[in-house]
Amino acid sequence: MNRNMKPPRFAKWLFDRIVTSDEKRTISGDMDEWFHQIAWDRGRLRAFGWYWGHLVCSIPVLITNSIYWSLAMLKNYLLIALRVIRKHKGYAFINITGLAIGITICILILLFVHNELTYDRHHEKANQIYRVALRGNIGANKFDVPNGPTALADALRNDYPEVISAVRLFRVGQVQIRYEDRVFREERFILADSTVFDVFTIPLVQGDMNTALDNPNSVVLTTETAQKYFGDIDPLGKTLTFEDGTLYTVTGLAPSMPQNSHLKFDFLASFSTREESRDPNWGQNIVYTYIVLHADASEEELAAKLPDLARKYIGPIIEEALSIPYDQFLEAGNFFGFFLQPLLDIHLHSNLGNELEPSGNVSTVILFSAIAFIIFFVACINFINLATARSAMRANEVGVRKVVGSNRGQLVRQFLTESIFLSAMAMLIAVLLVYLLLPSFNNLVGKQFTASFLTDVFFIMGIVIAVFVVGIIAGTYPAFLLSSFQPISVLKGKVQSGIKGRRFRYVLVVFQFSASIILFIGTLVVYQQLRFIRNKDLGFDKEHVIVIQDAEKLASNQQAYKSAIKKSPSILDASYSNGLPQMHLSGQGFQKENATGNESHILINLVIDYDFIDTYRIQMAQGRYFSPDRGTDSTAVIVNRATVQALEMTHPLEERLLYLEEEPIPLSVIGVFEDFHLESLHEAIRPMVATLVGEGPMRFLSVRVRPGMIEEALNVVESQWNAFVPGQPLEYAFFDDRFDRLYRSEIQAGKVLSSFAMFAIFIACLGLFGLSAFTTVQRTKEIGVRKVLGASIPSILILLARDFVKWVLVANVFAWPIAYYVTTKWLQSFAYRIHIGIVLFVLSGLLALFIALVTVSYQCLRVAHSNPVDSLRYE
Repeated sequence: MNRNMKPPRFAKWLFDRIVTSDEKRTISGDMDEWFHQIAWDRGRLRAFGWYWGHLVCSIPVLITNSIYWSLAMLKNYLLIALRVIRKHKGYAFINITGLAIGITICILILLFVHNELTYDRHHEKANQIYRVALRGNIGANKFDVPNGPTALADALRNDYPEVISAVRLFRVGQVQIRYEDRVFREERFILADSTVFDVFTIPLVQGDMNTALDNPNSVVLTTETAQKYFGDIDPLGKTLTFEDGTLYTVTGLAPSMPQNSHLKFDFLASFSTREESRDPNWGQNIVYTYIVLHADASEEELAAKLPDLARKYIGPIIEEALSIPYDQFLEAGNFFGFFLQPLLDIHLHSNLGNELEPSGNVSTVILFSAIAFIIFFVACINFINLATARSAMRANEVGVRKVVGSNRGQLVRQFLTESIFLSAMAMLIAVLLVYLLLPSFNNLVGKQFTASFLTDVFFIMGIVIAVFVVGIIAGTYPAFLLSSFQPISVLKGKVQSGIKGRRFRYVLVVFQFSASIILFIGTLVVYQQLRFIRNKDLGFDKEHVIVIQDAEKLASNQQAYKSAIKKSPSILDASYSNGLPQMHLSGQGFQKENATGNESHILINLVIDYDFIDTYRIQMAQGRYFSPDRGTDSTAVIVNRATVQALEMTHPLEERLLYLEEEPIPLSVIGVFEDFHLESLHEAIRPMVATLVGEGPMRFLSVRVRPGMIEEALNVVESQWNAFVPGQPLEYAFFDDRFDRLYRSEIQAGKVLSSFAMFAIFIACLGLFGLSAFTTVQRTKEIGVRKVLGASIPSILILLARDFVKWVLVANVFAWPIAYYVTTKWLQSFAYRIHIGIVLFVLSGLLALFIALVTVSYQCLRVAHSNPVDSLRYE
């Protein structure tokens, strides 16, 4: 072996610089002899040279040493971090508490947002599934509904090659189910075609999905429902009795649908059992129709064909109902047809009534996400603010460390380690808070989240990543600021007097309070709008009214039942109707007699009895109400002011309307209602026609209860119900409760805004408290001199507080325009809304200012009352 052979230049240079003398000695000896034996004797490594061999053999040593020194350095950083936390407990408490609260809110909101954004994604064909909904614009009436005719599914499947499968769903509503001697009230009873398993992903744990709903009178239960009815007995083949006596045989068991699914059921029964499944009438919109498109099919191309479908099947019905050609109907600006809704858009973007499950709102998701971001950013700002405020107090530490040999990289790593360590502690506290607050959060947002996600691998990985991300985000600026100090300047005291960085910190204070003020203004606007909704004159009295929702079960006994309950002194009035404000409203074609141009209108048709006006205390604008003493009232109608305006009725009591059927029926207008709200305040009051009840039972019975006697009235209503229809459960609701459900999302948003606005303000105040503490400590010497020279305590308080007051006022300047824009956009969804006045903004600004003053007042008073002698001895 030629030991005089020169090694490659790069190998020698690399080896000499990365391998220490001790490591060279370690690698020498036996390793050297081994390498030469392998490399030179066999002649396989001759081109690499002697240094390359030593370099390769040194790699394990280098890796081991790197890990050892890295762990040792990390241990040192953590020990320093613990000493800093122990020495500055107040600073650590403020930082950890602020971060923990911010992270807690982020986790909770992200749970909600993730749940909303992943609705219905568990279905394998989710991207190919569409719902076919109905849209109409007839005269002054516009409507979008998710329901369609029963014949729609077959027409789509047969006439359009893009459609590979279709299913109809029919929601029964509340029903009574009997098994042996046990009776249950159920709400999630859905009828479906057997193709439901071809469209939706519904696995069966028992039974065959290919045949489960093929036959009439078949039903699939969820496992929870089967346990409730049958316990541990095998449910397949067992028979359940429907409230009308229909028998259903259990043919399958399915797991409960995921929480984030708009299709949820306890019973999934065969639609072929019901006569409605064979109804060819395209004018009856009672089912939800879902289709699956081919993977390469175009939604836009199919949507472009749907007007032809409407012309073919809906056109003749329009022509018969309105007595005008379909083309003329369209030329008048009217529309009646179908549109497609992607399955993944239904929950957040549908905004239709009569959904299978309550819909979400994409605006709520955006709002919650914005709140999470704001609160998290405010918490990070706290950390940055306090760390930079303390920079002067740690300047000496940095100077000494640099003098004894620490470089800037080591200092940056040290301060980032401290930040990440604080972030880790805050994260652990946040996870505990999430676990404790989860039930309250569920009540707030109306969800049923469980703590099982805390053990999810992806959640744990996300938490670990978040610890480092939060720590680095919050600690980067302070770390680079502190590590940039020059030792000479520090030890001469120049940094102490000049590195306060007040301007930067006050910019962060402005952002914090701007965010808090925006949230607070939003809370006030939502609260005032909800109060406006609750207190607005709706044109009728919604208080103390009980609505019996299945009054048709009384059949021919309706009038006898009504007379029986009205004998009780606890009941003032009662009225039957086929519709109610916000409940089961339907439209009908009407036309003003002798109208030019065959102008037809679809007007809301409210079928009521003689006591409706007294039960709901509605006012008449003109004319009179229906009277049992006038037999001609059976061919009369009462309209509202909106109808008078829409139909341009100059003298309404002298005019007649044509009820459009095969042969138009003339109806005399005998009165005009003052406008009352049939729908939510999101919608303007629509034209309405009230007609008198005819033959047959009515759907609703409204009962006005004497105030203070609700319990007695309920006892009377229920006891008489059991007497007239024994064995049939009574379904009732308070009208004002149903009214509040119309604004469920707004009420929810108001609660969330108010709760999280308080958290945002609290976090901002934590940061302001810590910042004021360090600021007053830094100015202790100045205050001592001022007191010696005769300054009063009030003047010192003003001196200390004016900077904070000034920047909180600046925060209002930035917050007000943003808050005005956001709240105005939100209010535009209401046809009837409050006016946002300057008083609301001034109130929010004064409240923010008051909170800021209260926050800093303790520190200011403490320093202002300090002994000047002690102050002048400071430092």
